[in-house]
Formats: sequence, C-alpha cells, structure tokens
Amino acid sequence: MSLKLSLRFYKDMIEKGFVPDNFTLPFVLKACAQAQALREGEGIYVYAIKSGFVFDVYVGNTLMRLYVVCGVIEAVRKVFDGNFHRDLVSWTTLIQGYASMGFSREAIGVFLDMGSDDNLRVDEMTMVIVISTCAKLGDLDLCRKIHEYIFDNFVKVDVYVGNALVDMYVKCGDVDFAFKLFQEMPEKNVVSWNSMILGLAQKGDFKETLSVFRRMQRENVKPDDVTLVGVLNSCANLGVLELGEWIHAYIDRNRIKADGFIGNALVDMYAKYGNIDKAFGAFENMKRRDVYSYTGMIAGHIGLVEEGCRYFEDMSRLYNLQPQIEHYGCMVDLLGRAGLINEAEKFIKSMPIEPDAFVWGALLGACRLHGKVKLAESIMKRLVEIEPDKEGAFVLMSNIYSSANLWRDDAMKVRKSIKERNMKKTPGCSTIELDGVVHEFRKGEKSHPQATEIYKMLYQITNHVRGTTEARKYAR
Repeated sequence: MSLKLSLRFYKDMIEKGFVPDNFTLPFVLKACAQAQALREGEGIYVYAIKSGFVFDVYVGNTLMRLYVVCGVIEAVRKVFDGNFHRDLVSWTTLIQGYASMGFSREAIGVFLDMGSDDNLRVDEMTMVIVISTCAKLGDLDLCRKIHEYIFDNFVKVDVYVGNALVDMYVKCGDVDFAFKLFQEMPEKNVVSWNSMILGLAQKGDFKETLSVFRRMQRENVKPDDVTLVGVLNSCANLGVLELGEWIHAYIDRNRIKADGFIGNALVDMYAKYGNIDKAFGAFENMKRRDVYSYTGMIAGHIGLVEEGCRYFEDMSRLYNLQPQIEHYGCMVDLLGRAGLINEAEKFIKSMPIEPDAFVWGALLGACRLHGKVKLAESIMKRLVEIEPDKEGAFVLMSNIYSSANLWRDDAMKVRKSIKERNMKKTPGCSTIELDGVVHEFRKGEKSHPQATEIYKMLYQITNHVRGTTEARKYAR
C-alpha cells in the first residue's frame, strides 16, 4: 500500500472516531519508512507520544526503522533509550542504524552491550550485520572475538553467516583462514565463491584465484558480474589470454553488459596483453565510462603517444573526469617509454598535485630504458625521501649503473646500501600458460614437479644455441 493511501485511511479512521492502536501505528510508520517520509512519520510519532503507544515495542521498533532509513541516528538512539521494552529487533535496528551511517565502532559497541542481556538470543540476521560491520573496521583481533562469540553462543552458521565470515577474514587480512572456512562450508552460493575469488585476487594469489574459479565451474555454479571481474583481473595479471578470451566470449554469449567494472576489466586485460585493438573495442562498446576506463586506455597506448595524450585530455575536456595520480603516472610512463624524457619531466613539473612514488618510479624506469644516468640519480634521491624502506628504486638504480658499465663503483654502492638497510629483493617470478594450466617459476626455485625435465631441456637448448653461434662464426 502506498504512503498516500495509508495516510488517507489513517486520517479517515481518526475523523470517524476510531482510535489507532499499537497494531495500526506500525503499519502507517512502515509506509512512511518505505517512502522515507520523515515529516509524516514524525506526525505519527507525536500521536504515539500523546497516546502512550510510543512505549510499545512494535511501535518503537518501526519508528526506529523510519529514522534509520532517513539517516537520523540521534533520533534512533533516543527512541531506543526511551523504550524500556526492547527485543532482538530493537537491538538489531540500532546496530544496523549505526553501521549503515558509517559508525562501525558504535555498532559493535551496541552489539557487545546487547550480549549482557541473558534473555536475548542472537539470530543469523543480526550476526550477518555485526560480521559485515566488523569487516569494515579491518580489525583482525575484533574479527576473531566475533567469531568466538558465534561458537560460544551456538549461533547457527548458515550460508549467509558463512559468507559474511569469509568476507570478514578476507577484509581483515587473513585470507588463508578465510579459505579454510570457505573449504569447510557445507553449503555455498555464488556470493561464497565471489568472496574467495576476490580475496585471493586481492592478496595477489592469482593462480589460486583461477583454480577456485575452475572448481566453481566444475560444481556448476553460474558466475555473476563480480565473479567475472575477479577472474578477468587475475587473467590480466597472470597473462592467461586463453581463459580471458573465454570469459569475454561468455560475456557476449550471455548478453551481459560490459560496462562499469566488467568493461574496465576487459580493457585492462587486453591492454596488459598488448592487444590495443581489442582493448579499444571493449572501450568503445562501453556505454558508461569512468576514470578507470581511461586509465586502461592511456596505459594501453604505450608507444602510441598521441592517442594516449588525447585520451588523457578527453577525460576532463569531454567527460568532466578529473585525472588522479594513477593517470599522471601512466602519462609519465607513456612519454618516458617513447623516449620523450624532457616532455615527461615537464609534465611532472606541471602536475597540479604532488607526484608520488608511482610517478617518479615511471620516470626512473624510462631512465633505465634510455640510459639517462644523471637524471636517474636525482630521481633516486626523491624516491628515497618518499619511500625510504622500499627496495624497488635501489634495485632499478643498480641495474641502471650496470647497463652503463658503472658496475664496479656505483652499482656496488647501491647494492651495499640495500644490505645496510636490511632490504630483501623479491625473487623474480614468471608464469606460463600451457593447455589451460598456469605454471609458476621463481628464481632459483626447483620445486616444480617437472623441474628435472625442464632444466634438461634448457641445457639442450643452450647447447644448441651455442653450437649455432659457433657455426656462424666459422662460416664467416
């Protein structure tokens, strides 16, 4: 029933001498809440105070709900504190009110206060709200306390509570435990799979992300938009073109709109593969574009300077989208890779925002490509000021010196600085896709099950190359 109709019946009822009671008022207040009609709802509230029905638990709960949807948290708390007859709905509504308005700590505080009432038994719905609120805080210790409460109070862990727990541990940084919970869940839905896929991708474990997706397919769970974005991002980072193209075909086959996150993920994936035509095709097919769409196209047009610059300018000129630090970094990378080092420097000086490590790092990378040692040294000083504990700039500077045959003095000094600062270089890692399976290799690692055969083949290839080189030398 519409608000207008509800209020008309309510008004007719009073005019004909009938007195609204604690059954009538909740229905009218519910209609006000659905329409977010705060002024009309407060008129009902005045009547409830005069008639004494404001102390009725059902009237109070519906009134609290009205204030929650209208975003008036002070009024929610006032009604709650003024009502001595509270039930689980009263507490849950207050918790949800604080949580929905961004007061996560206060929401958890109310939940902990609620635990002191021995007459209340928390249900799954309340628990999901509390777990989701805890996830927003990112507090792992609090996360574990909430999980402990569930076990201690025998709260039923259905699929919704399970999903919320997995999501909470992912967002609080313990992806491994989230995966353990996910494995143990007796019932899963698409949200369960999405939580794990996005969690693993966020951790950077892209190989495991794709493994979970393949398992999802085997169990005949239909992926949704969230699934596809997580998998496309993992394909982009691993360079798994075959699966990425299969996902794109799946999107087209099922007539899924490739806008927003999905469109951006497609653009980013093809740009990282270096397939600019397909990246541009995905970009052109997007009905709605945002800053991330343009980031993908700018980054993808490395070597196509004019087009990249045009996309950068179009962001603000045509679409009123203000470039962020990532876009400036992409432009520096674009100019630097093309050998336009002076232009890249001028671009940085003209930036309306302070350049960060990403921007300077892009220019340092260009210095390595084009042998600009002196400029690299000045950039290095800036990077050390911004990120004194990161080893990336030191390693890159060492490589620049080595490429310029300055290994003995300058490169060794940089290597010594790395040791003195107790920095550890992240081992090099590469991946290759073969028959739909991704194989990962790290520098110096021999844990691959076919390591013996692989090194044997590399030895044969190396000898063959050496033999061919020697033969050509003598042929001259």
